[in-house]
Amino acid sequence: MSLQRTLIDYVNPVTVQRCQSLLSTILGDNKTISSSTGYHLLFFHPVPTKKTTLSNDGYYSYLTPSSILSQPGPYMRRMWVQGSIEFKKPLKNCWIRCQEDLKFIKELKKDYFVSLKRTITDQDGSLFATELRTLMYTNKAVSEDFKTQEEELEPFSNVSIIKVSDIDAMIYSSISSNPHRIHWDRDYCRNVEGYQDLIVQGPLIVQLAIAHVESVFNKSVTGIKYKNTSHLYVGNDVEICVKEHKSKGSARVLIRDTIEKGRVYFEATARY
Repeated sequence: MSLQRTLIDYVNPVTVQRCQSLLSTILGDNKTISSSTGYHLLFFHPVPTKKTTLSNDGYYSYLTPSSILSQPGPYMRRMWVQGSIEFKKPLKNCWIRCQEDLKFIKELKKDYFVSLKRTITDQDGSLFATELRTLMYTNKAVSEDFKTQEEELEPFSNVSIIKVSDIDAMIYSSISSNPHRIHWDRDYCRNVEGYQDLIVQGPLIVQLAIAHVESVFNKSVTGIKYKNTSHLYVGNDVEICVKEHKSKGSARVLIRDTIEKGRVYFEATARY
């Protein structure tokens, strides 16, 4: 059981600028995004070939439990559930290498969790970032029930209301070459996977959190550890909340519902 893949991509400044413009539009308040922190998330999507096929959901089949374990058994849904990123230095416009390794795959209550370690370097081996990401594969039906997180009802020092539209999500999928159908195919979302609408991308949420923290504290984020706690539909108004920890140098980030504030979609700790 192993998964090891080297992905090479060119960091195109036009792609980065388009994403910066998109983040500025979503975050509003005339925020100008100039940092490149987290922009490796736009790159390193393999080109579909006979060896790198797409599953019915439009995403890469080599990451599925059935492919890794060489066992039959398709899964109805996959979700980006959590991860962490350490930023070593800003990306530059050049050819960049992503070494992708399987950290673990494990079964829990009939769901499978696939964790990947990604190491981002230039062609000379100079390190830009290291990343861990975990995907969950499940056959359980979509649930709109959620457990209120009472501890998240406390006030935050910085709160902004944002909304990711269906056009924003489709633009981000185009910019990042992400073919996953739950972000652009509304009929597929509703009739196959059982969601009410399109889903906002996990990496887009991470990039919004990083950009917001950097705009609040006027410092570059050096690391982030995050969890996607619930699926976020396009078109929903949400609060992006930031509160600096007492020790300084890090902050808690939350994306929650504007009305049912105990409904949390994303939580993270960001260092700067």
